[in-house]
Amino acid sequence: MCAHQYKGADIAMIIHKNGFTMEIKLYYSRNEIWIPVPEECCTETGCDFRTKDARYQAVFEEKGEEETAFRMGFEAACDTRMKLEVSLPGEEDYYHVIPCNIYGDNHAEEVRNAHRMRIGEFPLLTREHPEAAFCSPCWEFRADRAAMPVSALCCKKGTAAVSVEPYSEEEGREDGTYLKNGLFAALPDSFGVTLGYTNDPVTFLNRSVPAAATGSRGRKASVTGRIYTLAGKGRPAIHDIVRREYEKRHVRPSFRKTFRQAAEAMLDAFCCLNYDPDTGEYTNRKCRPFKEQELKPWRNVVEIGWTGGAILAYPLVMSRYLLGVPEDSKPMQVLPEEDKPTQALSEDGKSTRELSEDGKSMQELSEEDEPMQELSGDGKLTQALPEENKPALVLSVEEKLARVLSGEEMIDRIVGGYREESGFFLDLYAPVGEGLSGRLNGWWTYYGLCRDCHCAYIQGSAVYYILKTILFLKKKGVPYRETWLEGCRKVLDTVVSLQREDGAFGYTYSALEKKVLDWEGFAGCWFVPGLLYLARLTGECSYVEAARKAHEYYRNFVYNLDCWGAPMDTWKAVDQEGNLSFLHGSRLLYEETGEARFLEDMKCSAGYEFLWRYGYPTRPEHPPVKDGWNACGGSVTSVSNPHIHPMGVLADEDLLYLAEVTGDAYYRERALDSAAWMMQTLELYPDKTGYGRYGILSERWCPSDGLVTERYDNGEPYGSWFSYNLWAAANVFEAVLHNLGIG
Repeated sequence: MCAHQYKGADIAMIIHKNGFTMEIKLYYSRNEIWIPVPEECCTETGCDFRTKDARYQAVFEEKGEEETAFRMGFEAACDTRMKLEVSLPGEEDYYHVIPCNIYGDNHAEEVRNAHRMRIGEFPLLTREHPEAAFCSPCWEFRADRAAMPVSALCCKKGTAAVSVEPYSEEEGREDGTYLKNGLFAALPDSFGVTLGYTNDPVTFLNRSVPAAATGSRGRKASVTGRIYTLAGKGRPAIHDIVRREYEKRHVRPSFRKTFRQAAEAMLDAFCCLNYDPDTGEYTNRKCRPFKEQELKPWRNVVEIGWTGGAILAYPLVMSRYLLGVPEDSKPMQVLPEEDKPTQALSEDGKSTRELSEDGKSMQELSEEDEPMQELSGDGKLTQALPEENKPALVLSVEEKLARVLSGEEMIDRIVGGYREESGFFLDLYAPVGEGLSGRLNGWWTYYGLCRDCHCAYIQGSAVYYILKTILFLKKKGVPYRETWLEGCRKVLDTVVSLQREDGAFGYTYSALEKKVLDWEGFAGCWFVPGLLYLARLTGECSYVEAARKAHEYYRNFVYNLDCWGAPMDTWKAVDQEGNLSFLHGSRLLYEETGEARFLEDMKCSAGYEFLWRYGYPTRPEHPPVKDGWNACGGSVTSVSNPHIHPMGVLADEDLLYLAEVTGDAYYRERALDSAAWMMQTLELYPDKTGYGRYGILSERWCPSDGLVTERYDNGEPYGSWFSYNLWAAANVFEAVLHNLGIG
């Protein structure tokens, strides 16, 4: 039970609940100024306050020891807003969380732009550097910028949080009018929600790009939410809060195609559209509708991991056996060297929906309801496309793979770039410039953190996927090249030889000698699952021990909700994707040892993923996601890049495993959301996207007002990107094939 009292000087209601002492304050807005609701208008269950032209009300209702429900609303003669602010005075170790937006101070002192030598490329919750647009002691965002509309404050005692419905229908105006609500965090100890919102102090449109504050106000509206107080569980208590909110607001996306249709279309797009036969490389491609709809290459993708290379090689190899030849067919044939594409390799160079096994919703759809794709006379999948985007003829899987750089050949080129001096692969499997730099400096070099060096994220991702490919082939009874295993082993031997005593791996490594250049960040965690795969393939326990030691070091990042420093394009911001390596490693360690602690690590890692993974549908305002698209299941990339990207689908295999071994269906539901999200997003092409074909994918999907920077050629905003991004499509291709395989 909780007790109420009132603090007249601060006009606050005091709630004692579950060991927490919370100050609750209510405000109303007039001319963009917050005015406190007077003390005399408050009762033990809320407030009722009138001005000459408005009425503001709030009601609180206890819901057990850990929850208090609330409703607040207003009716006014002019546009207004309302705010509920919660404070936790006198606690220790404050850590604010607004999912996808605020994690502590977002590493205010560490995340300087090394290229421009300035601070504040994205929101930082800090009193320092007031001259920077993105530095502020208080931040407010649209509630739908968060994967779950919650603002939380963690402290030594536990976690308190407030949730809010992200939208409120506005009464008395035309049908469909609604308010967008808000979430805020303020130093040192305040957090809460708003009915209506203002992006304060600015709108975070894109990194380095502040925009004018936008807002939403109304005259008659109300909203509901919950106040949570979870004691004794530390920062990870927020995962329980997210789970409770998920159960209240979850709506899974629907889709029409099957996993096999998606996989065949994606393979066809990689082989017949993405691959550039003139350069012998895979590409990123772009266009600019309305007039320019033909996708043209804008970059050859030659990095060995993360955004290219092995991350495509693995699903290409998978597709050969899951889509093509039957399992009892002849072993794979690797082209002799003289038949491979020539390329310099030297340094010079509304109810929750269940999904059926075939991926459809349980509500079956007839064939005539399926748009976009057609079946040719012989049953092969083709596409209704502009002529320039159609394959010349229908090809089998083997025929398609024979026309392009195969996954096996790509891995040959990666391991062929092993560098004795440093003990690593060259980060690019084909040159983009002169000399050694031309094999090290990929597109990420622009951001200033990594130049003329090896990047742990690139190397760890490449090794992980090459070894995963070997294990896949072994399971299929298909031979693989021993040079693949030996190359990965040499890289991981280097990593282990340089491992710090506390278990850390480097963020960057020298290309001239075996030496760590930068220790700071989470990227080195990507070596952990690779080490465990290597141990599985070689039977050598020393690799398991090195992985355990590193896992112990990186565990604190995950439990502290503070996984920062993985991608090289975010200035070491807190991000979603680094945690994927910890999730993979936790599962492999649990499979290897059976120790319960690693199962707990999987749960905590999954919870961290869900701080980025949308658990409800949003209301985007721009095509192609404005109508017929659901954000639920999509994961935001980082506090630096405010958009959904497809990389979250790489967690789903582990989430399904976690559901199986724990018997907890929650993890299965979150995985099925992701599968549904990627399938419905694929189906936006080409009718809603205005370009491309079914089977391609962009990396950017905007569920709210973040990163809506793309424009049609007439200047109208577009909530995605007119780009066919290889890595994004490769991640989904892998996930689709996995779903096809388990189906």
